[in-house]
Amino acid sequence: MNQTLSWIRFTAATSALFFSLHIPEASASSNSSALVLTAGEKYTCAIREGVLLCWGENAFGQLGLGDQDSHSTPQAVTKWPAAARGAVTAVSAGRGYTCAVRNGALYCWGSNDYGQLGLGETNAKNPLFRMPELEPRTVAMPGSGAVTSVATGWRHTCAIRGGALYCWGDNANGQLGLGNSGQSPLGIPEPELEPRAVTLPGSGPVTPVTAGRAHTCAIRSGALYCWGENRYNQLGLADKASQDTPQMVALPGSGPVTAIAAGEEHTCAVRGGALYCWGDDDFGQLGPGEQIRGTALKAVKVPGSGAITSLATGRSHTCAVRGESLYCWGDNFYYGQLGLGHAGPYEALEAVALPGSGPVTSVAAGDSHTCAARGSVLYCWGRNDRGQLGIGSTTRYTTPQAVSLPGEGKVVALAIGAEGHTCVVRGGALYCWGLNDYGQLGIGADATYDDPQEIALTGRGDVGAIAAGLFHTCAVRGDALFCWGRNVFGELGQGDTAFYDGPQQVSLAGSGKINAVSTGWLHTCAIRSGTLYCWGRNDAGQLGLGNQTDYATPQSVKLPGSGTLNGVSAGGLHTCAIRGGALYCWGRNDHFQLGLGDDADRTAPQVVSSWPDRNNEAVTAVSSGYYHTCAIRGGGLYCWGASIYGQLGLGQTKQSATPQRVNLPGSGVVQSVSTNADHTCATRGGRLYCWGKNDYGQLGLGDFTYRNTPQEVKLPGSGAVTAVATGSDHTCAIRDDVLYCWGRNDFGQLGLARPLTPQRVKLP
Repeated sequence: MNQTLSWIRFTAATSALFFSLHIPEASASSNSSALVLTAGEKYTCAIREGVLLCWGENAFGQLGLGDQDSHSTPQAVTKWPAAARGAVTAVSAGRGYTCAVRNGALYCWGSNDYGQLGLGETNAKNPLFRMPELEPRTVAMPGSGAVTSVATGWRHTCAIRGGALYCWGDNANGQLGLGNSGQSPLGIPEPELEPRAVTLPGSGPVTPVTAGRAHTCAIRSGALYCWGENRYNQLGLADKASQDTPQMVALPGSGPVTAIAAGEEHTCAVRGGALYCWGDDDFGQLGPGEQIRGTALKAVKVPGSGAITSLATGRSHTCAVRGESLYCWGDNFYYGQLGLGHAGPYEALEAVALPGSGPVTSVAAGDSHTCAARGSVLYCWGRNDRGQLGIGSTTRYTTPQAVSLPGEGKVVALAIGAEGHTCVVRGGALYCWGLNDYGQLGIGADATYDDPQEIALTGRGDVGAIAAGLFHTCAVRGDALFCWGRNVFGELGQGDTAFYDGPQQVSLAGSGKINAVSTGWLHTCAIRSGTLYCWGRNDAGQLGLGNQTDYATPQSVKLPGSGTLNGVSAGGLHTCAIRGGALYCWGRNDHFQLGLGDDADRTAPQVVSSWPDRNNEAVTAVSSGYYHTCAIRGGGLYCWGASIYGQLGLGQTKQSATPQRVNLPGSGVVQSVSTNADHTCATRGGRLYCWGKNDYGQLGLGDFTYRNTPQEVKLPGSGAVTAVATGSDHTCAIRDDVLYCWGRNDFGQLGLARPLTPQRVKLP
């Protein structure tokens, strides 16, 4: 029996970044939960536990969202090629384009006027008319092994694969390091459209690499090499001649070079714990004091003690982390990108007043804005005309502002498929995992996953209601309903029986908010603007249309009575709905699951009236399982139908033809109930209780013993249990905004070993 907490998690690591940088790789990989940051010209990207988020300017599609709309809040990048799987581990934001590493493969998107995406094409002969790529595209990298880091300049890109360096894109200044200046016989710059191997002196792997506007630097075996444009001495050499092959930079001191960062026209590096900067110093970006001219290198005296752990260079400003403090210097005249509380000149280096305590784990410097992570919290400040600060506005700030990242919000919805997949909504985004043989995860493929996969839904707004059936899934986003997966009986509502492995919008009549969606085995129901619609399989009359004809498009269901329609639950082959506080059920009734006192099927809604308590209390919730049903009425729990495994919770295994009150421990009203195949769970007073079949440990009690009365499930934490969902053989619940799952796991529906007690699920 597994009694320890486990969780599904993504792994994040650092990368070489343009306008940012560059924590040594060893320190980044030591904290897989740390935010990894990169800042482009007027946009920002971050990796949070393997998920890539981008925001700000998007004129070239550099956010990777499939459009060219700017966003002032972080947006998850979800439109990856079908083969893209696993965590994002590195990202670099350039000038209008972005590249990222996911599971060892490289993807690029955005502006491609000089072939900087490495796709072997530029989409047009004239750079002025080359179309951008709005979604991540796979870069065919030479060599073998995983891509470990990537760096983007203005119009050129470099990446490391298997310890070898490759560069491509604009080469007018020799910034690719290929031994030529990229000039055609007519003197017109000729870009490299595909990755080309760069030969560096020495031996050993290259790590990391950084790219400025038109120059590049890399570390190999502790030695620093730079090449490309050099008019400001950004290469750190004895003269200002540009170089088209890597040249060793002679830094003062001893020991290996451990970190580098290239700004637009300046460069900084750390050697022996000391920081050195060189190149353009017009705004003091090389450090306080007298401006440097010529080919000199400036030693920057950063206050404090200890090693410099993070380094970032923007267009004309620089930032470094020493100890637990962040220091920035250089251009501050218009936008306050130094984070000092004002725009304009400054006297001496002073720490940026970041809220909280603890180490600053990552920093990124953009054109005129800066971002830094302290613990798990992201802060940004400076220029914000394109929303690059990610705070939901375009107001400039001269002090750090906390950025709310998707995935940090509450888990607000939970659904479990009957045969082994799980979905949740967190921070407005939908995540699914588990069995996927019919595309029910909605990821565009049929591979099964034991870790959460974010599902890309079109439209705007947060994902609201979700539902998981036998082999299909549905979700609501904005005012639109989407369904996907198996579709034998038209349960996806597309007017056909074709299977779909990605979300398809369902055409529902009317307009306005979709209040609820529920999926049965092979049928689906939804409520929109007070009207109930059902579609899919109808052999037992489970659609409530008065017939047994299957329908592949939504059909309006006429419910008796009056009042608000405020709940629907589709079971195995039956359906129940709540209207005006009364409960109506219809469909298959071979196990008395309709609660009507007999076992005859019904093809139209019938009111459930045989309650043991003769009063007028309202039904507030209903859950339809395979062969049994439970409802909350007047704050109490009632169940009826099959009970061969004790799933009614009545202390015996005899089925019941009418609702029976379940004696739940504790006090207060029953808040929620969930039924599926042969077990039931409910919450009362913030506590969770489960009963019924337990052959996979789905009751969460630490054993395989069946129970015919409610048993309290001991979840970690101290807050109230706010939601519960049951599958055929596994269960999930939410407590303190943490998701826990237990039971059967042969399809990865838990993402864990086979736990008999609740195990934490780590969501992106």
